Amino acid sequence: RLLDVALAAGGSFMPATLPQATRAQAVAAYPMLAAFIAEKRRLDPAEKICNPWYRGTVRVLRSEVCRARFGAS
Repeated sequence: RLLDVALAAGGSFMPATLPQATRAQAVAAYPMLAAFIAEKRRLDPAEKICNPWYRGTVRVLRSEVCRARFGAS
């Protein structure tokens, strides 16, 4: 919820918080994040250089946007 408040105020949040963010929050706060991850993969295709932050951030970016519908369609 705090991440949403920061984004609504036109701000951002610390990159260390990215693994706890939703995909929408991560993209809103860091629009170039996907390009950064793509460049990292280009330079390190075997992903030999990796840490918990990177794995968590990639997991967030790989997560699919889920639209839930309740009730009859």
